Amino acid sequence: MKTLFEELNTVIPYYVFGHRMPSAEEVRRAILSASNLFTFCEEERSFQYFARKEVLKGYLLYFLPVSLNKIYFILKETLRHPALRPNQGNVNILDLGCGITPSILAFLELYREKEFPNVHLDYTGIDMDPNALKVARDLTQTLIPPERRVNYRFLKMDLRQESSFSELKNFHPHILIMANSLGEIVSQGVPLVNLSKKLGILILENNLTAVFIEPGTKKASQRLHFLRDFFTQQYRITPYSPCPHHLPCPALKNKNWCYEEWPWESPDYLHFLEPVGLQIRHLKLSYTVFTSGNYRLLETFPSHEGPVIKCTSHLIKEKSKSRLWGCMEGELRDIEKLERDYTPKDPWLTIRKGAYFSASSFIPLSGKYRLPKDASITVLYHPPCG
Repeated sequence: MKTLFEELNTVIPYYVFGHRMPSAEEVRRAILSASNLFTFCEEERSFQYFARKEVLKGYLLYFLPVSLNKIYFILKETLRHPALRPNQGNVNILDLGCGITPSILAFLELYREKEFPNVHLDYTGIDMDPNALKVARDLTQTLIPPERRVNYRFLKMDLRQESSFSELKNFHPHILIMANSLGEIVSQGVPLVNLSKKLGILILENNLTAVFIEPGTKKASQRLHFLRDFFTQQYRITPYSPCPHHLPCPALKNKNWCYEEWPWESPDYLHFLEPVGLQIRHLKLSYTVFTSGNYRLLETFPSHEGPVIKCTSHLIKEKSKSRLWGCMEGELRDIEKLERDYTPKDPWLTIRKGAYFSASSFIPLSGKYRLPKDASITVLYHPPCG
């Protein structure tokens, strides 16, 4: 059986271009039109950008598979924790600002993989753009067979309005998804602190898992770091992932930002776009997951010595040593290991950006930490592949 993502490789081009395969130039022109709008014109675009046909085409061809893969991998990571894996009954999914990327499609792939075979999925996608809702409904009807245990609906609602968040309580969500919509709401004049309050209360008042995803740009990531710090400080909600601690974000504190860069197998029709600067080998994103029960991804790791460290950079090879930046106990640490101290099949050399690892001992130096030869290093988890 084909995966959902393999089906999308065929369904999307045919849907976009009226049941015919497009030329490479048509694909390139549409994707660049959408890419320019979302990369360089955040302050200028309105909520009705999907009324522009070229933007809609480009978003469907490029951003839709990108976003769905991000949602899928984050959900897969969340389901590592046994307490967060639904076993039976209804699972209510609330997708705020679903756009034309309804997260139910990522849930469908997990359903096919039997991640939760005995549950009934009840999905509500909310957006204020009727153009987006129509496309989302079309795709869902095309890709979800009638025999699947899935209910879905799409509702027009303006999340900038105070009354909207009062209505959201009536959905009693178990899982909340907010992918690439936090920044859009803020850019339309809603103060980030006000939006953070509403979302925090929604988490506290429901027994739910909340997934927030934003682009991996500096501005979008810092916005998400603010939301994360607001939740931890104002509501004592501990991040599930990707943060290894509940202390203030050290990246934000240093006017920096933290993002993920995950390997990705892009659709075949995108492969020729690498020379124009689009990401087709990696998913670049910033995300945070919260749970009402304050569960933590760290609870799924094997036993280890020393603190858990989140690698926030690539491994940097220098003369006679290699180093990386790690987030540990609320601080960004510059950590190095000398070549002379490498061991056979040294796990240190396998650490990639985004990985979690532990080390049993460090040597403090001026402004950095060195791993001694006898330090025990354990790579605990490499997202998104485990």
